[in-house]
Amino acid sequence: MKLLSLLLIIVFRANAEVTRLNGNFGTFSSPGFPQTYSNDLNVSWIVTVQPGYAVKIYFTYFDLEDSFDVIPCALDYVELFDAVDNSTKSLGRYCGNNDLYRDDAPTLFSQKFRSTGNKMIVSMISDYSNEDVGNSPPRGFRAHFMKEDRNECIELRKAVSLAEEPESVGMCDHFCNNYPGGYFCSCRVGYKLHSDGYTCIGDCKTVVIENPDVGLHQLQLPGYPVSYPRKTECSWKVQTDPGGNIAFSFNTSFDIEQHSSGMCVYDWLKVVDSSGTIGTFCGNVAPRNGATLKSTTNWVEFVFHSDEVTEKSGFLITYEAQEIRCLIPAPPKHGRITSPVRDLSDGPQYVAFSSVIRFECNFGFRLIGSAKLVCLKDGSLSDFEPVCEIF
Repeated sequence: MKLLSLLLIIVFRANAEVTRLNGNFGTFSSPGFPQTYSNDLNVSWIVTVQPGYAVKIYFTYFDLEDSFDVIPCALDYVELFDAVDNSTKSLGRYCGNNDLYRDDAPTLFSQKFRSTGNKMIVSMISDYSNEDVGNSPPRGFRAHFMKEDRNECIELRKAVSLAEEPESVGMCDHFCNNYPGGYFCSCRVGYKLHSDGYTCIGDCKTVVIENPDVGLHQLQLPGYPVSYPRKTECSWKVQTDPGGNIAFSFNTSFDIEQHSSGMCVYDWLKVVDSSGTIGTFCGNVAPRNGATLKSTTNWVEFVFHSDEVTEKSGFLITYEAQEIRCLIPAPPKHGRITSPVRDLSDGPQYVAFSSVIRFECNFGFRLIGSAKLVCLKDGSLSDFEPVCEIF
């Protein structure tokens, strides 16, 4: 009722006589039709159909007093209005008839007037005299209305092309499906529909990858390398057995939206392991320029966030589960390593995480430092290498 009152105040003169028309189709005509209409008319018809449909109106008879080319349709006229949201838009003002004043009159039957939404308003105004000089008095009009399905998908595409901020229009990200009385959005495989009904977000959520097979593996955002989805939260946690770590690197085509300040406040990728946040990344330069990084323990997590606007190409991560190893040092001067057995001809040798390296000194020398070093989870030894000193 508030919207209706507002429209009447904006569009029509005070004290207009209003008739409301509903349904799938119908007819209406000027007061007294097919006889001549009265002077000083101010009448309106508000035609409303179901939401999701449009109103279509055409005239089968039209004969109103013309203004004789002084000011087009300044005396008696019919004006049609597209009523949508809280505004109205004139679809045209008409008078005369098809026989004598064709330029001012609508074309009967073939000229169709369509609303944008589910409501159209038709207003008729007559002045103090409706006699047409040298002819019989004009008889008014007869019109037909019907509901017509709207193709919301086409309407949305047009709205996007005209919008200064296309993201605000609400066009389906992937597929728009029209049906009688409405439409719905759907997404490509690997995506799912956001609660807003039109945004396709990455269907990734929290993914845990345990004990990946030996060799290189890859993670990538949905849409890579074209564009990643908006309003998306993704998380991948890669973990292997204790005593291992995860080595990973980023493809150089890395591209995540970045604020003009250089801060990652819009979209970002956060890399976390047991030591805390390794880094929060955005922009178009791969972290560490694509160099290999390693987790400090046996797991690493990649957390991605995107906002509702810009879409960039995203990222691809290559990762590999590795066993934690420690380099076996050279034996101390005047001493030896008793365990594990080393073959110096084989070059550098390693022990696995938690393994023990044992040292002894030759006869006549004493060991300064620890006789046992343990391989730690970060690939270092538990203490400095011992030395052998003479008694």
